[in-house]
Amino acid sequence: MVDFMPHLIYAIAGFLAFKIFISMTRDHERATWKRLNRKLRDDLSRQAREEAKQREAEKEAREKLEKEASKAA
Repeated sequence: MVDFMPHLIYAIAGFLAFKIFISMTRDHERATWKRLNRKLRDDLSRQAREEAKQREAEKEAREKLEKEASKAA
């Protein structure tokens, strides 16, 4: 029994090290996905704001042209 104790201890230590490595990898992967999702969400919201500004500018330009056309008529 004593002959197997070092192997048993190494096996337990290896298993615990493996579990710690897996949990750290999962945490890193989860953080990476969160960071990517946040970046994607920020990019999409920025794009939506820019599109809204562009639509507003087009609307104002159209209204300005309609006013000038009504004045000319």
